[in-house]
Amino acid sequence: MQIVVVDDRCNDGSIDAMIRSFYGLAQSHEDISFTVQDHRFEIGPQNNDLSTGDECISISLDIVKSPRAGVACALNHGLGYCRADLVARMDADDIVAPQRLLSQIGFMHVNPSFDVVGTSTVLFSARSKGGKQYNQSSILPYHNITQNTESCYVLRSSLSISDPGFMAWAMLFTCTVSHPSVIFRKKAIQELGGYDESIS
Repeated sequence: MQIVVVDDRCNDGSIDAMIRSFYGLAQSHEDISFTVQDHRFEIGPQNNDLSTGDECISISLDIVKSPRAGVACALNHGLGYCRADLVARMDADDIVAPQRLLSQIGFMHVNPSFDVVGTSTVLFSARSKGGKQYNQSSILPYHNITQNTESCYVLRSSLSISDPGFMAWAMLFTCTVSHPSVIFRKKAIQELGGYDESIS
């Protein structure tokens, strides 16, 4: 498994926090090989292998710096570092539901004609926004995945469209695919020229 983190002018300490968490995982899982490669400051090749033996499971964390500001540039730059055929995409503030990646990877292996598959999503926010208190009954369902989610509440659920005809029609008006929920074939995105960096 490879995790590519793209630093797009991050100044909130979240990348350093992720690196610390990754090192913490490496110390608590001796049966997994962990590798960190911070490409942001390197001049030549670098390999910080945290493995302790002959493990069969390996996880690498690659950190890269986007050459220019903007989401599309960051996505294109990060995509260049991805070694796998299938790429799952997320923003720093997104939470993955349990089994999402396994379900999507399984679907993509069984359905080679699909290039992109997304999921339904839940838009959530902090408990208080502009003085408004959100209903306690709509608490984020994955409260055991991340810290402080007892203060996060559902704003809106979005069911993904599963009918191909309706999806094609809806795409005429708006993007109906929740981008942070997708897994896609890297080659298909590259054949399209990647993300359009002229669109802000």
